[in-house]
Amino acid sequence: MDEKQLIAQNTAEINRLENAVKHLNSSKTRAAGKAAAAQFHASYSQLFYPGCEERLKALRVCDEVAITTALNFLEVDPYYFRSGYTKEYIWKYIARCSLAVQDINRLCAIALRYLEQPVRRDFWYMCRAMTHLASDDFWQQVQARLSSGDPAMRTRASHLYAYAHGVEAGERVRMQARHESRHLNTDAD
Repeated sequence: MDEKQLIAQNTAEINRLENAVKHLNSSKTRAAGKAAAAQFHASYSQLFYPGCEERLKALRVCDEVAITTALNFLEVDPYYFRSGYTKEYIWKYIARCSLAVQDINRLCAIALRYLEQPVRRDFWYMCRAMTHLASDDFWQQVQARLSSGDPAMRTRASHLYAYAHGVEAGERVRMQARHESRHLNTDAD
């Protein structure tokens, strides 16, 4: 089994265990709920990332195997309890590494996929990383998405494109988006 398949399989198992906990905690079987929670917590550290915490931490020193695992993880884009924190960590540290051209190209393709999905917490870490990693060609591809027929994609592309002008410019846009989001949530109340 290759690493991407392992990530997908582990994601399915984490989500299965978490759903078992939620289901059992909502029912009257308290003992079964406790057992499911214990199984979830016992398994999580082995399932959340290939090579576990050690491999993830090896990204800090730009270990080649850790870089490959990080790229595979971002490409699979698993979604489970705390996966956003793991992606934040990856984006934060991978941008500090001296990467091969093919690795940077993989990151650019991953970053462009972020424009196709709702903004999650790791989106902004990706934006900051791309400030340091992306080529002019990447920024041209992002700029092309500014005229997308999908308004949500246009918004996400404009958020990312602000980082083409540096982290400070991008962070101003992030703070403005955060302010607007809070304002919209307040208006809904």
